[in-house]
Amino acid sequence: MRVLLINDHGRAYGGAELQMLAIRDSLESRGHVTRLFSSDAKMMPGFPLVADRSCHGRSDMAQVVLQSVNPTAWRALRQELREDYPDVVHIRSFLWQLSPLILPLLRDIPVLHQAPTYKEICPNGLKLLPDRTNCTHLAGPICRATGCVSPRTYRMAQVQSWLLNRWRAVLDVTTVLSRRAASRFVESGWTDVEVLPNPVDDRAAVAALADHPTVAYCGRLSREKGVDVLIDAFARVRQQSPQAELLIAGTGPEEVALRARAADQGKAVRFLGHLAPDDMDRALAGAWVQAVPSVWHEPFGNVTLEAMMRGTAVLGSDAGAISDVILHGTTGLVASPGDVADWQANLQRMLSDKALCIKMGQAGRHRAETEYSRARHTDRLLALYEKAKTICAARVEARADHHNKGYIK
Repeated sequence: MRVLLINDHGRAYGGAELQMLAIRDSLESRGHVTRLFSSDAKMMPGFPLVADRSCHGRSDMAQVVLQSVNPTAWRALRQELREDYPDVVHIRSFLWQLSPLILPLLRDIPVLHQAPTYKEICPNGLKLLPDRTNCTHLAGPICRATGCVSPRTYRMAQVQSWLLNRWRAVLDVTTVLSRRAASRFVESGWTDVEVLPNPVDDRAAVAALADHPTVAYCGRLSREKGVDVLIDAFARVRQQSPQAELLIAGTGPEEVALRARAADQGKAVRFLGHLAPDDMDRALAGAWVQAVPSVWHEPFGNVTLEAMMRGTAVLGSDAGAISDVILHGTTGLVASPGDVADWQANLQRMLSDKALCIKMGQAGRHRAETEYSRARHTDRLLALYEKAKTICAARVEARADHHNKGYIK
């Protein structure tokens, strides 16, 4: 089978991008032929473009226009389809750079669409209000009234939404990453969505936990990730466990503010910067707990599964897919998002009981291996490709019948 993979970004620096590259490797390991189409946008330095074909992308204010109407994406994809026509198109993400302009080109090809964020139903993709409470509104004028988007961004979001709805039928199968994400999409009129969680690749289990209580965070340093809540809760925990240490791996727009927030903790809080996967595994191997303190409804949260596969207990927010993946009391604990006191209590419980963390870590690894394996995910993916083929064939036939009837009349 020839599969064209489409993703906004074609560099290996984010969860969605790494997942798409892993999907490519998994498909090719089973004998399928793949190509990757993306924009050439660069969010971080030092990551080469790995797409087979790319279009123009931006990571500045011009992105507001390109994510709604990107003519270079249309032209480049048209050329790609002329030169290497696929059996199936697999879109992971297309509303941050490529724009809905690409959809008409796919009207005769089976399309599987994976939605890794809420971008299809929310202009900023987060379903999160400026005060960091979760948004329950349907996208529309309320997005501008709440200050979630600027007037200019709102106007372009309207264009994007109109184009998406105009060509949405091209998406034969749409999947989201969790049950909670599915409910959000259904509320917004996307009634035919399936849940396909991300998989996790096998990795070595941790050999031993650190001698002193250690909590780790890995991810983007942005406001929706709730790292400030973790830092404040950790500061309180240290009053009872002064030997505790917090490791923070990642970069992002909130890094300067977070470093300032943690300054009074001295060397107890260490910022490790962006780490490659192998370096991250080594740096976090001794952690008793991995924290996932998101204040928004994470569509999935790959770091949760990655920690479980390492055999690390997880403390996560009761939000989005995080609480789908964590079995509370078995593979870790869940705490109220944004609630510093609740995070302190749960963190203290785990950091004061090394044996409990070891037991939860072992249970988490078993769950990751049995429920979220790459092989199981690829099997499901191939089945969804076949479903997309069936739906596409019916769609194309119905369009042909409609055209013929109109012609006869």
